[in-house]
Parts: sequence; structure tokens; C-alpha cells
Amino acid sequence: MATVGALALAASSADLARRAAAADRAHGWALAPYAAWCTFATALSADIWRRNGDG
Repeated sequence: MATVGALALAASSADLARRAAAADRAHGWALAPYAAWCTFATALSADIWRRNGDG
């Protein structure tokens, strides 16, 4: 379940960075690390979920 939430946050933060960059490129670049971190956290969460198995 955490992976689904992390995926939604990653998508939302990437969209926020994209929209901020449309207004001002510097603002988009400022938000890029946050979007990257959310994407990494999603991959980490999915890997932990996969390693834990079904139970």
C-alpha cells in the first residue's frame, strides 16, 4: 500500500516541477530534486514490498 502512495506522490511532484518550470525554469529546477527523491522512494518501497513477498 505504501508503494501506491509513493507512486502517487512521485507523479504529483513530477507534475508540480513540470508546471513550475512552465512558469519559471529556475523554479522547476528547484523542485527537480524533490521529484527525483520521490521517484527513488517509490522504487525503494516497491523493492522492499517485492522482497517481503505475499505475507
